[in-house]
Amino acid sequence: MTEVIRLQPADPIDVDLDRLESLMEELGRDACAETMERTVKDLRADLYALHQAHAERELDLVATLSRTLSEAAGRIGLASVGNAARAVASACGSNDPVAIGATVARLGRISQRSLNALEHPEHLEGA
Repeated sequence: MTEVIRLQPADPIDVDLDRLESLMEELGRDACAETMERTVKDLRADLYALHQAHAERELDLVATLSRTLSEAAGRIGLASVGNAARAVASACGSNDPVAIGATVARLGRISQRSLNALEHPEHLEGA
């Protein structure tokens, strides 16, 4: 009998709640909510563009988008997304297709979980 085991990577996520709190204090509740909404929308668009660029082997664009993602994620407290995005940029510098593919996939997983945690903070504790 053949047994199939499916491996599911479980990358931890890190949402900097202090950064979110200071952003709210700095901007006010409404402006903070608007900033978060706009940044999340931009992150999703940039992630999509990054995956497209990776599929088309446009490594310069992948590196540029990953740096943009890292900066945006940092502004709203998504530390793990920022770290994963920097790893993509670093892998692009090594010109190693396996490393690039692995780091792009990891960035996708971490980003999805992090953005979901922001949209559903009640799940943040178990993220």
